[in-house]
Amino acid sequence: MVKTFTYALISLVLLAGCSNHKENPEKGKAQNKTEKKDNSLVEYFSKDSSYSISFPENWEVKKGRQSFQLMALTPLADSTDKFREDIIVFREKFPKDVKDLDGYIDYTKKKISKLLKDYKDGESGKANINGLSGRWFEYSFTLNKNIKNKCLAYVYDKDKDAYVVLASALDTTYDSFKPLFERIDSTFKINRK
Repeated sequence: MVKTFTYALISLVLLAGCSNHKENPEKGKAQNKTEKKDNSLVEYFSKDSSYSISFPENWEVKKGRQSFQLMALTPLADSTDKFREDIIVFREKFPKDVKDLDGYIDYTKKKISKLLKDYKDGESGKANINGLSGRWFEYSFTLNKNIKNKCLAYVYDKDKDAYVVLASALDTTYDSFKPLFERIDSTFKINRK
């Protein structure tokens, strides 16, 4: 349990921060890395259609990896850009000994704090989407090569399934991306069955 969160975190680090990235097809053109000027978002659905979320149309979206169900990455701003801010979305069952959402978040924070160099808790609060209550929390850590990263996690509970929207950026760009991360989270929908 909480394996998905851990695997998603590892994917986030490998795919967004440390791997070789595709060159941006818009390279050389003036481009806002956070989103296009018309603010267009495109809705994506999980494989089983249990949830949907919208991302800027210029972001690269990957579906159906083992560690996450949806991942969206920003385009590279230019040839000097070495980090792709991203959002990973996944669903997982609560561990057997976890009773509620607060317990899931506490359990998860304990696990990831042991895995991440220089892990620090940040701000946290309550969240609500489509009448479903949840929580959000921030944390920071250092990647290899001393790259400082900051994350924003939104976690929602439906029948002891944790739905997680996990956003990541460099600590130097996080504040400029946070409004977009929040906007994207506001599009998240759990499709009730």
